[in-house]
Amino acid sequence: MSEVYDLVASMIIGSMLVIMTLTALDSGITMFHNYNSDVISQDEIANLAETIQYDLRKVGYGMPETAIENVVLIAQSDHIKYVAHLNKDVDFYSAIHGNLHVDNVVDTVEYYLQPADTLDFIDTLIVIYDVVRVVKVSQENIESGPVGRIVNDSAFVFLNQMGVPTSVMAAIKMVEVTLIAFNPNIVLSTEFLKLQGQERLDELDRLLRESYWRQTRVLSRNLRR
Repeated sequence: MSEVYDLVASMIIGSMLVIMTLTALDSGITMFHNYNSDVISQDEIANLAETIQYDLRKVGYGMPETAIENVVLIAQSDHIKYVAHLNKDVDFYSAIHGNLHVDNVVDTVEYYLQPADTLDFIDTLIVIYDVVRVVKVSQENIESGPVGRIVNDSAFVFLNQMGVPTSVMAAIKMVEVTLIAFNPNIVLSTEFLKLQGQERLDELDRLLRESYWRQTRVLSRNLRR
């Protein structure tokens, strides 16, 4: 009879060990997945920041000093549009777009945010925004399309010579860009699904940590003339 008890006890202990191993394995896979998804999100937002900064440094490029006050056409927290002579110097834009003709026609660059997707985390809905880039160079095909995704609905702050926010278009000398990305592929832990009330919200806030946050002030030398 004791042998039966020993066998049953061994089976119970073995089952417990298997469950513990599977639980640890599941937690490890979840952490590994979330970490790698975070890294991808960080790389994507870094590339987006570099693209926007590159373009914003060209605000007013090739424009005469008398026209600098009219360079920025739209200055909103989710929308910026400005002019520049992108193909006035053939070497200026050819590195990215290939050979362009040279002319004196004003070109435009535009960035705006538009809702792209909604993440449903049971207790919280998060709107994902596409950052849409539109470049219009005279006599060339219009380049238009999303270049990245963020979760903040306000990305641009316009600053004057002293670095103070301004709504006066002619006073704009620099642009502060804020980009925030969450990991859209986050895996909710099994512990989260068991929580209720404030504990559940706290855990959700921890899981939806900002994968990457970047804020920078971009100064266009063309506007400082």
